[in-house]
Amino acid sequence: MLKKTLVCAAILCFATSFVQLNVALAQDWAQGKTLYEKSCMVCHGPKGDGKGRGAKSLRLELADFSKDKYWEHPKIDEKVEQTIQAGVKGKMRPYNYLSPEDVQAIVLYLNHIHKPQ
Repeated sequence: MLKKTLVCAAILCFATSFVQLNVALAQDWAQGKTLYEKSCMVCHGPKGDGKGRGAKSLRLELADFSKDKYWEHPKIDEKVEQTIQAGVKGKMRPYNYLSPEDVQAIVLYLNHIHKPQ
């Protein structure tokens, strides 16, 4: 009986942790979406194709998150984080006012929406 109780308790703990993790990911994803819409979408566009009105008006060719090729870089998440924080000379200003958690939320959102699975 004790063995069954321990197994049930372990399963319940695992299930609770899994649900909490999914809730946390959903919150991070939602925050990433909000931050993307506020800070990135004007240039990168609602589809992430780099064809937002800001990019068009400045005549810039920007990263196209909607293409599978974009995601082929072996450390793309780190590259995106660095680009958000440091910017790209002549193309994108640094968004160094964003916290590391905010940057990670944007990357999570981009991965969820655009990265091939």
